[in-house]
Amino acid sequence: MIERKTGDMIIEERIRRVSEAFALLGFDGIVAFDRVEPEFRVLSTIYGRGCPKNFLYAIAICCGLCDYQLGYGGAEKYWSSLLEAYATVEPIENEKDLSELMSLFLEKPINAQSRERKKLRIRKLFERGFIRELLDNMESCLANPVSTWENLASALENPSNAKTVVFSMKVFDLANLIVSGRYLDFPQNIPIPVDFHVRNVAIASGIVDIYESDDEVREAWLRVLEELNKHINPSVNLLRIDSIVWQVGKTAYDTKFDEERTKQALLKKLTGDMGIEHWKANTICRELLIHLALLNFPTP
Repeated sequence: MIERKTGDMIIEERIRRVSEAFALLGFDGIVAFDRVEPEFRVLSTIYGRGCPKNFLYAIAICCGLCDYQLGYGGAEKYWSSLLEAYATVEPIENEKDLSELMSLFLEKPINAQSRERKKLRIRKLFERGFIRELLDNMESCLANPVSTWENLASALENPSNAKTVVFSMKVFDLANLIVSGRYLDFPQNIPIPVDFHVRNVAIASGIVDIYESDDEVREAWLRVLEELNKHINPSVNLLRIDSIVWQVGKTAYDTKFDEERTKQALLKKLTGDMGIEHWKANTICRELLIHLALLNFPTP
């Protein structure tokens, strides 16, 4: 969880304006962003093909943990490669099948960079009993997701706020949305995984005026969340903010940070894919892209 601090680079007026823009979405609109995430779509397909729910949760955690340093095609290719691997080994019925799936998946070209490090991470989860505990005691793991999060970090010998550890818990959470239609009981201030897109949108939206550290970016998005939760019910946590911000950042990146092209692409996504009213979509675009020019065509 995030330690609170006061950051000189965090802009309070922009925090308020961005949170008000998010509030226009309402709870259902925020959930809609999760439902178009590439990991949600692929895991939904796998579950629909008969994957037992316990194994779906295990796949979600394992693959969430290895979603970093991707090759050409990024997250979309990463998760579609998982579906390709799953089609080769299905049905998944035991721990051995799960291990075979992960081995095949990690051999995909999208995982070429850091492949051995990813294999080591997955091996630790099996050899140190995390996967066995997860599969045997799933109901307890779902009822106590913070303990599951801590146990995952311990098995990996990583801090619990490490980006890929938190992202793995986000995918675990999305798997529960697929299976049960609801989110797990993570704390509101579970740290947002700060990647290239999340950092860029913090700058483009003006909630920070310059990038100094990932901690500053986490703190700024936490402040947005706190303001947002004054206006919506039920409240949400930072993993929900991550879905929105990541997709906005990805859109900006795909359009090479060109202001007009980014705005039009984002408007199309919000009004078309998400079904958001045009005036609300316009407000969201304005508030999240107000300082887009500051990004100056960065590369990840």
